[in-house]
Amino acid sequence: RIIGNEPLATQATQLSNDPNRVQYHPSPRVRVVSAIVFARYGKRALRLDLYLPIDSKEAVPGVIVIRGGGWTVNDRKESAHVASALAERGVAAASIEYRTADEAAFPGAMQDVKAAIRWMRANAKLYGISPDVIGTLGGSSGAHMALLAGISNDQDLEGNGGNRNISSRVQAVLAMATPT
Repeated sequence: RIIGNEPLATQATQLSNDPNRVQYHPSPRVRVVSAIVFARYGKRALRLDLYLPIDSKEAVPGVIVIRGGGWTVNDRKESAHVASALAERGVAAASIEYRTADEAAFPGAMQDVKAAIRWMRANAKLYGISPDVIGTLGGSSGAHMALLAGISNDQDLEGNGGNRNISSRVQAVLAMATPT
C-alpha cells in the first residue's frame, strides 16, 4: 500500500498507524509485564513484553514471538495480539524486539532471538514457565528467524546478549509465510 521513495522507517510508522491493522485489546485473563530487558549490547538494551496466563497452577510452555517486517521493522507491540491470544490459551509468550538489519548485519537479529530464548529459560521459574518447553513463532522474516533458531546449532548465531551459559535450543517452531 505504500508507494514511493520514503525511507523504510517512515513506511513502518505509516503501517503501524494504519487503522486497518489488527489492534491489541488487553485481556482480563492475561498479565502483561512490559519492557523487560532481555539482552544488552554495550549501551543498547533490547526489550520484550511478556504475556502470561493468569490462572495457571503449574509451569506453562513458553514461546518467543518474533515480528516480521523484512528484517527492518522493530516493533514488539505489533505482535501483542498474537502473544495475548497465546497467553489466554495457557502459553507464556514473549513479544520481542531485535536489532534490525541496518543496525546490526546478519546474524545480529538471530543472536537477539537466541538471547530471548536464553532469557526465557533463565527466568522460567520466576514467571511460571517450563524451561523444558520453549518454542519460537514468527511470520515472514520473523518466521525465518523462528525457523533458524529451531534448526541451528551454530555458535556464531548465539551472540553475547546475555545468559551465555543457558541453552537456546527450542522444542517447537511455528513459521508462517517463511521466506526460505
